[in-house]
Amino acid sequence: MANFHTENIASILNKFDSNMDQGLSAEAFEKARARYGKNEFGSAKNAFPIKVFLEPLLTWRIIVLALTTVILVVSFFNGASSISLHTAGIVGAVLGIHIVYACTTEYRIRDRDMSINRRMVHSIKVIRQGKLEKCAPEDIVPGDLLSFTAGDYVPADARIIESEGLTIDESVLFGTEGPVEKTSMDIPDPALPPEKQKNMAFGGTYVIAGHGIAIVVKTGKQIEIWKQRQDARPMPIANTFAENEIRDLQTIIKITGMIVAAVAVAISWWFEYQNQVTDWQSLIHLGMLFAVAAAPHDVIRLLRLSFSKHAQKLMEKGVTLRNSRSLEKLSRITTFCANEDGLATTRALTISNLFVDEQLVDGNTWQTWLDTLKELTPTERQKAVEALSPGGKIPKGAPHLIFTAGLGTSGGQGIGETVTSNIETTSEAAGSEVMPSLQVTIQKNMESLGYELDSVKTKLPLVDAYPSTRTYGYQMQVFESAPEDYLNIIFGDARIILNTCDSVLINGEISPLLDDKHEMYHEIIDYLLNTKAQVYGVAFHSSDVILKPQEMENNPIFLGFMAFSVSNDEETKTILKSSLDTGLKIILISESKEQETVDMAKDLGLIHNRKAVASREELEAVQREEIDNETAKWLAYSQPTWEQRRNIVLSLKRQGHAVGFLGQNRTDLRAMTVSDITLANSTHASHVVQAAADGLISNKGFQAVRDALLHAREAYHNAAGFLRWNFSCTLSLLLTLTIGTVLHYLYKMPMPLTLTQIIWVQFLSTLLPSFGIGVEHIFADEKHHRPTLFSRARFFSKMTGVDIICRSVTISLMTTIPFFFMLWRSPALSDTLGVSTLMREVFSSGDVGTLNSLDIAIARTVVCTTLIFTQLSTCWQTLRYPWESLFQRMFANSRFIIISIIVIALHLTTLYVEPVAQSLGMAPLKWEWQWTLLFSLTLFLLPLNLAISSHPDDD
Repeated sequence: MANFHTENIASILNKFDSNMDQGLSAEAFEKARARYGKNEFGSAKNAFPIKVFLEPLLTWRIIVLALTTVILVVSFFNGASSISLHTAGIVGAVLGIHIVYACTTEYRIRDRDMSINRRMVHSIKVIRQGKLEKCAPEDIVPGDLLSFTAGDYVPADARIIESEGLTIDESVLFGTEGPVEKTSMDIPDPALPPEKQKNMAFGGTYVIAGHGIAIVVKTGKQIEIWKQRQDARPMPIANTFAENEIRDLQTIIKITGMIVAAVAVAISWWFEYQNQVTDWQSLIHLGMLFAVAAAPHDVIRLLRLSFSKHAQKLMEKGVTLRNSRSLEKLSRITTFCANEDGLATTRALTISNLFVDEQLVDGNTWQTWLDTLKELTPTERQKAVEALSPGGKIPKGAPHLIFTAGLGTSGGQGIGETVTSNIETTSEAAGSEVMPSLQVTIQKNMESLGYELDSVKTKLPLVDAYPSTRTYGYQMQVFESAPEDYLNIIFGDARIILNTCDSVLINGEISPLLDDKHEMYHEIIDYLLNTKAQVYGVAFHSSDVILKPQEMENNPIFLGFMAFSVSNDEETKTILKSSLDTGLKIILISESKEQETVDMAKDLGLIHNRKAVASREELEAVQREEIDNETAKWLAYSQPTWEQRRNIVLSLKRQGHAVGFLGQNRTDLRAMTVSDITLANSTHASHVVQAAADGLISNKGFQAVRDALLHAREAYHNAAGFLRWNFSCTLSLLLTLTIGTVLHYLYKMPMPLTLTQIIWVQFLSTLLPSFGIGVEHIFADEKHHRPTLFSRARFFSKMTGVDIICRSVTISLMTTIPFFFMLWRSPALSDTLGVSTLMREVFSSGDVGTLNSLDIAIARTVVCTTLIFTQLSTCWQTLRYPWESLFQRMFANSRFIIISIIVIALHLTTLYVEPVAQSLGMAPLKWEWQWTLLFSLTLFLLPLNLAISSHPDDD
């Protein structure tokens, strides 16, 4: 393997057919991609190994159904009279359905998470064919020229060509304590270990500071990080609070079922023992019956399915979570920390200043004048522009400056991809969205002045365009204004444009750009840069031939420059107020000076007085034991250090807050590591911050955060309600079977349900309805879905246990009462006691040839029907909140309504299609419907939702 750190740059460029300035040509890129393939260095292991495949199959219900199927088959071949192959076939078929469902659900969860993760890849800046483009890491090939700035991700091993203070964090690769300064010099030592190769940038690391250019030399599994980590095992994902609580409750129900089964078997054995006839096979069958009834659905996988569905929905709101389980963290956020850019709802820029005709005009004055033109006709607008007098409040050259700037940014090639290192130095977080925002802002101003863009493009056709490069740090557009007459316009960083020009246009006259003017213009630019504005210059040159950037040096005529800045518009203030109304505490962590932070926080409505703002010095003066008391009062911080940011988050967590943090640059990393959930803007945040974040914001800024918080809170509560109902269904089935056993011994009644009927009830009341989880409409109610302060957040409320028990007991009683009265005076009552009588017809296919067996079949059908209908009825009440109507909750999940109709239709088909009814031991109902509908409608209207408090903050 070649030692690229020892080779000179020319040799490497020649080896990969690359160019120092142009990078790879289109042909060279295609050859490299065909030869080296995609830049993928993930694990080669099967995405669905045996352990992952078996995991969804090792659920309690599937295990119990599998054991039941085996026991039934063995008993049948051993000649058990109560067991039919038909019964074993039904149980086996349901087992197969559960296996297919479990595998399908697991696949859907993993596929959805993988789809989301694919959206979170970094955009890599690469120079190809002389243009600065962006592509995904896997599209990088050897020979590509990478452009590095602070915060960038290094996608492959690359030899550094240029380095201006380039510093890279290689701790993830070599475990180094501090960042490593890089150089472009050749290193002759071929035996030098990778961690000492200062002229190499290694894939998987991040740029901390400086700028640089590097040529890719290794990709895919050839890079250094793959060699060191190919045998590394992935870190297991920790269970959420919800999963732990569900697992605990699931274990309780399983253990309860086994205890009840053991007690029932023990009592039956005692009666058998008294009769001196012990049928051990029947005892095993009885225990198996209770085990099947007490086997809960795989609710943990249901929860994960709900999380993955809602994580996908959050993408529509502008937030992409790296792992769907982060939805739980998002739902519990009570405090959110962000800087001024993070709190903005959009990144739209506005003109903050114009400088033209040696006159500085603030944005408000310019915008006010534009507003006076809105009601004018095109002719009147033109007259108003022409009537501007030299030296007036609005300079005569201002419209000309806007028009020319619009031509310089609307040419159509490379816009948004031409941000040079000189521009990027003004703000690490400026990112690629600056140029598109400039284009939109300038075009809006052009339209306000009366220019029609389509007409301008027709009259001034674009004949050539050049993006900015390292050599020429501006973009250039060439337009044909007349035959053999061309207008050459350059647009870019104001200082670069100014240094390129040798003359200036003032009040329509061209004059030399003397040193004193240069100095004055630079002072104004520096002043505007100190206000965090982005300053861009415009210059032009007329020629009779098409010029290239190198021919424009010292020829353009300087028109002026304009400053752009992010404004805190009314929409941002409205969103912040709305967020505060939801109970969210917002902490401003500003990079501005103290007074600027105070003014900004007041303008945003976060504070009302200076005492709520802390400076870096004030934080340093606070004693460690007093910091919690102080941070409880402060709502904004001015220029805190990275360690202070971390301490702020830790202090808020000690006070009981769940803290979210919106990271921007590497100074936020320490605070992000201790926050409950972290977000980053996919456009503005550095790659290293994006990699550390739990989720990325793609659009809408803080509005996306607010919407995602409300969505996650309600989705989390809805999932809790659905799983509580699911547990209630399992427990009510177990209680119904238990009560039936008690009635058998007290009143000699037959069992209320057969094995096939128990499985049928589970199929209709827990398996099919699970398709409706996670698809409900989210109302995102700001008034009711508020965060709660607690040291350990809960998925289930304190009343969940009482809620499940009360609902289960009520459903069981409503189911058992009609069964009891229908058989009270029937001759179908058992005449003897014991397990043999108890198991009579429980495993049969339901022979209804005799009067007694028909009465029993009808009674069991009533039990089965009532149980299914009452369970469906209580679902709506379980999910309903105290502040909403029942019908509002019903229509919040249209899919569940459809599923309920399908469940009812399937059950009615079972009752009135004779072969199907016989297979499940059921019989058609006639007048018995009055019992079923009476108890079902009663539970439909009975508000059994004790676990949902009307005052959630009290939980």
